[in-house]
Amino acid sequence: MSEEVLLKLYESPVHSHVEYCTPCYQKDKVPIERVQHRFTRMILEFSKLPYYERLKQLGLWSLEERGNTADLIEVF
Repeated sequence: MSEEVLLKLYESPVHSHVEYCTPCYQKDKVPIERVQHRFTRMILEFSKLPYYERLKQLGLWSLEERGNTADLIEVF
């Protein structure tokens, strides 16, 4: 599968579930972050890169960054 197809498949159902679960697991975010970590390794061109570099290349945010953004949006 191409990178675009995999991103669409991830962003549609999986990303929304990960976003939904983020507030529930504030203390232990590792299991949720692993979902995204595993997904980014599925794309062969980026599988050898470090995790945060893969996120940058794919235009995704880490779980912590998404949580901080959601908090800022809620405040304002």
